[in-house]
Amino acid sequence: MRVLKREQIELPTELTQDEFNLRARELADANHELVTEREFQKEAKGAMKLRLEKLEQKRTDLARIVRARTEPRLVDVEHHADYTHGVVEFYRMDTGTKYGHRPLTADDRQLKLMETPEAPARDLTGTVTFTHPDTGDPVTMTLEELEKVSKKLQRAAKAAQDAQASTKH
Repeated sequence: MRVLKREQIELPTELTQDEFNLRARELADANHELVTEREFQKEAKGAMKLRLEKLEQKRTDLARIVRARTEPRLVDVEHHADYTHGVVEFYRMDTGTKYGHRPLTADDRQLKLMETPEAPARDLTGTVTFTHPDTGDPVTMTLEELEKVSKKLQRAAKAAQDAQASTKH
């Protein structure tokens, strides 16, 4: 017979033992790479999902701010005692507007003893006279007595504020 053409065709060929061992190692490596890649992609998908969730939350927060035309910010405020009406009123320092109130506490009422709207009348003997906040009666004390009472009230007010602040946290 005469050869008309020569070519290469892929046909099943039995492996030698060395070729078989090589292919078996390559198969094990391929399996390992596949498992590793799947784990990597799973972690990457988790990270991508988390990033999407953060972006969606940011969009939601911004939409709420835009819709309301306001956003939460730290603002300096003052608490003003209104002894006549028995409330503490809250005022924003940035705008000066009242934003709320609450009833006076016993501690708030004690602070009135330390602070009076008018300067106390002093005489030359080292005493001070002021109007009692609850009874309206004039009260005369030595400056030393007044200082002791004032310090006690300041400590009590500070302790009450600290206790109230610690219960909020």
